[in-house]
Amino acid sequence: MRISSFKDLGITDPSELMQAGVLSYNAQMIGMMIGGIFWGILGDKIGRYIILTVPIVIYSLEHC
Repeated sequence: MRISSFKDLGITDPSELMQAGVLSYNAQMIGMMIGGIFWGILGDKIGRYIILTVPIVIYSLEHC
């Protein structure tokens, strides 16, 4: 799926596909790390029940 998505975006060279794949993977990992730290801090300050409910609601609204 990843390779076909990049090809649809016009990236066809194998080395560019590898670069784009590594970049997208790294961006995903950094985003998950930042999100985990952010929601973890909010969970400690506000309360875990509310903080764990908010992402579920956001995800549910996104996929209606």
